[in-house]
Amino acid sequence: MKKIFLFSLLFASLIFLAGKESDKSISAAKELEQRFLAAANVGDISGIMSCYWKSPDLVLYPPDEMEQTGFEEIKAGFEAAFKHRPNSRWEIVNSSYEAFGDAVVCYGIVKVTTTAADGKNTEMQYRVTSIAARKDGKWVYIHDHASVPMSHETAKMTKRE
Repeated sequence: MKKIFLFSLLFASLIFLAGKESDKSISAAKELEQRFLAAANVGDISGIMSCYWKSPDLVLYPPDEMEQTGFEEIKAGFEAAFKHRPNSRWEIVNSSYEAFGDAVVCYGIVKVTTTAADGKNTEMQYRVTSIAARKDGKWVYIHDHASVPMSHETAKMTKRE
């Protein structure tokens, strides 16, 4: 009976500690998200890219392309996006987080409002799912997927070359 009690106590302690680690991971992912937004809202490409894993294995599915792979290609994608939309305001409309060991899946809706040279605002909302993980001692995005809804009538499936 004593062994069962000790085993139960050990098991409960492990669950408690795992919960604490999950909370820390989720907090780190939320801080990463805030760093990304702060950089995006001033068009700071270096700041944006500091939120991403500096690796050729980094993957981004942007809303306007099939896929971008590797740190440098993704950086070029952000540079092009901000060139066409320099005055953008990014905000998280809603978000959720799920910790899985040393990684956190973040998902929700992002709203980007852009002010054109003529003063007109355009707004786009899109879905985002990102995976944040600790790499080289810091939390970064290792995978990012943004998409916009489309109708089945206008959707065109393109094959990646």
